[in-house]
Amino acid sequence: GGLFITSDRGIEKALKQSGRETFYVDSSPIVLPAQPHGFFGGCTGVWGQQLFLAGSLGHFPEGENLQKALGDREVEIIELYEGPLWDGGSILFL
Repeated sequence: GGLFITSDRGIEKALKQSGRETFYVDSSPIVLPAQPHGFFGGCTGVWGQQLFLAGSLGHFPEGENLQKALGDREVEIIELYEGPLWDGGSILFL
């Protein structure tokens, strides 16, 4: 099984009840223009064992703990720029 990352406490609770590993993130620091905040999934993309981020976990309160959780699962983090996480809708690979 993998690690589920969510900013929804209801989803987190349901996943934990079904025995899934979860990691809660506060989405309030994620930038989404004209909105109060963005979502973690909107600033990410996954390719194999790599997690790509639009921004840097150094600007994210849970960044250090998330880096450890992903590192423990041998997931490489690729930060696409040095700045706050930015919700662009997600990162897709073609």
